Amino acid sequence: MTQNISFKSTFRPVNKYEFARISNKIDKKFYVDYPWTIKESVKATHAKTKDIFDCSVLGITDGKDVLLMHLCPSIPENLDFNKIKNFIMRKIKIDNSNLQAVLIGSQFNWQQSKSLNDFLLSLVNKWNIPCSILNSSQNPVNVAYFSDTDEWVINSSNIDKAMINRETDSEKMFKSEFRTVKLSHLDEFA
Repeated sequence: MTQNISFKSTFRPVNKYEFARISNKIDKKFYVDYPWTIKESVKATHAKTKDIFDCSVLGITDGKDVLLMHLCPSIPENLDFNKIKNFIMRKIKIDNSNLQAVLIGSQFNWQQSKSLNDFLLSLVNKWNIPCSILNSSQNPVNVAYFSDTDEWVINSSNIDKAMINRETDSEKMFKSEFRTVKLSHLDEFA
């Protein structure tokens, strides 16, 4: 029996030193690294990835584990959408009412990048998974997820600059970094 849990994921911007300190707690085997295909994807209680720019990062969590995928649009196998869909369906129970997603990355002005991102968004929408979106960053972005706090920790050079300038409004920092910032009704800014 699936218990319907009501929880909010928090999105917290951090500077590069804080990101390094926090994300170093995550074991290397839960780091989604280059070449950024579905083979490098991880499912764990904590996960991280770095250097998101034209790639699409999809994180799907049930509150206990996260499936974290970092997919590069210039790698042909990452444009095999049926393969990606089947991979996700093998890794998570899409009918779990506790699922939440986040979609980060992509560049709206590059067709392959946009197509990959649009496909991933169409999947979570089809499966009725609430999804937060942080798209089209101006710089590479680093992301870590921690299930014990249900928190997405995010860093970029623009976030670093905002923090140096003593900006404290998380939403404002994310909006200065990403072209699209939409949190689902289940999520909140730190």
